[in-house]
Amino acid sequence: LGVALADIANGATGSVQVCKRTDVNCTNTVNVLDIVATAARWYGVYDSRYDINNDGRVNIVDIQLVAADFGWAY
Repeated sequence: LGVALADIANGATGSVQVCKRTDVNCTNTVNVLDIVATAARWYGVYDSRYDINNDGRVNIVDIQLVAADFGWAY
């Protein structure tokens, strides 16, 4: 991401990349890699980046939300 928010608070400069929620790998395109990355977290260690609907767990709903945006680019 460039610079951590804590570093910015301490005077560092840099940039922060903002990505579409379903573009979990932040490549400016929602593709199969985003679906696979989200699916890989289904029964893994919780990571809020893959909890697309913010319900506290990564499950099939999150995978479906990413898949619904498949092909979206910005």
